Amino acid sequence: MPNNVSILIKLQNDDINSHCPHGALTDSYGMMVQFVLGILAFASLILKRYFEPLFERRPWLIWFFDTSKQAIGALVIHFANIFLSDIFHGDPCTWYITNFLMDSTVGLVIIFALLKFFQYTVKLKGYKSLKFGSYGKPPSLLYWLRQCGIYIAIMIIEKIFITILIQFKFFKNIFGYLTIPINNPKIEVALVVLIIPLFINILMFWIIDNMLMNKHIHIRKHGEEDMKFYTNIRYKNVDKKIDSDCNTNLIEE
Repeated sequence: MPNNVSILIKLQNDDINSHCPHGALTDSYGMMVQFVLGILAFASLILKRYFEPLFERRPWLIWFFDTSKQAIGALVIHFANIFLSDIFHGDPCTWYITNFLMDSTVGLVIIFALLKFFQYTVKLKGYKSLKFGSYGKPPSLLYWLRQCGIYIAIMIIEKIFITILIQFKFFKNIFGYLTIPINNPKIEVALVVLIIPLFINILMFWIIDNMLMNKHIHIRKHGEEDMKFYTNIRYKNVDKKIDSDCNTNLIEE
């Protein structure tokens, strides 16, 4: 009986001393902060489209197919992190930022390797509908669904690997150093869910978008248009030179 009382007192003290209590990421305030993060991070992809060179800029439908795959994959990872942070023992905010930073570093390398391996396999087998960024002519929703399914599977594999990795003692020690010395739970939630992840998410979104988009189609079309434009100018210049030479000869005569 005394043991049970001491355990109960210890649990109560843990809750009191916890900067970010369990459930803080999933209450109304936590969900609102996550919604703002999602809107701002996805808006950065719209901005990225306008920074792309004109010959690489995708039509809006192709852009939507590319970015929506990434958005769905990011949601899978995000809610997996929210779920895991709430079931792990300790401060869920610290667990969330630990998971997020691991996904943004080691996880990004895993995603890159899996995408490269998968695209190599697709090219080897000749599966056109599974080539990321290529949706056929006209763009096919079925192609997008297949590619989206593959991308989500890659995200799940990455998340399983990272979840196993952070169970090792080395990463648990890092977890202790990442505890944020803030006593206000709302400020801590805003810091670890919105402020820190926002800039890293924007960087990740831009990097992964470059992996998922098919640049060659747009570059080739631009090259052909440039060649036609350059040829037309060349012909016009030659014509003007011939006319100029003829006029000069007439004056001299």
